[in-house]
Amino acid sequence: MGSRAVRGLVLKMSQRGTLSFNPLPSSSSSSTYLQFKCISRQFQSAAPRPAEFEASAASNQQMHAAQSRMEKTVNHVNLMGRVGGDPQKRGTQEHPVVVFSVATHSNYNYQTGGVLQKTDWHRICVFKPYLRDSVYKYLNKGQRVYVTGRISYGEIKDESGTSHTTTSIIADDVIFVSNPPATKPSSEDEVD
Repeated sequence: MGSRAVRGLVLKMSQRGTLSFNPLPSSSSSSTYLQFKCISRQFQSAAPRPAEFEASAASNQQMHAAQSRMEKTVNHVNLMGRVGGDPQKRGTQEHPVVVFSVATHSNYNYQTGGVLQKTDWHRICVFKPYLRDSVYKYLNKGQRVYVTGRISYGEIKDESGTSHTTTSIIADDVIFVSNPPATKPSSEDEVD
């Protein structure tokens, strides 16, 4: 069936289930031959297996077969930008979510010397309980944040039955980079 050299031995497996160990040939040693039988195939319990054991064994085999066919994929997003508005609580009591938007921008330089800045808005959804609560309490409009997560596409229907596609970032982590920009106090706020 096959052979393989392992630390000075040649391992051979025959079709009958016999495993043979032969030392590698050397000039000074005589040929020593050891033979062992694989007995795991020969001895199986005569008692019947319970039905649930057979079912779990079959499902495990199916799971391992499916895992061997699965391929690795990557869905990872990193964003750094400013928060567009105060976070809002959405969802239901059983499945709460905090939603906020983040603005990122790209600068384009023209050959004439002009600069164009394009802004993209990203919808961020936070489902993790500890992260959801801290984002809702401490994140404010204008604050600079770093968000890591994954992109998710969905579809919603409005009152008229028209379908709209949605794109959201499901946040795994939100890091507060800075406080919101300071605003100038108005003349009414100044105290004499």
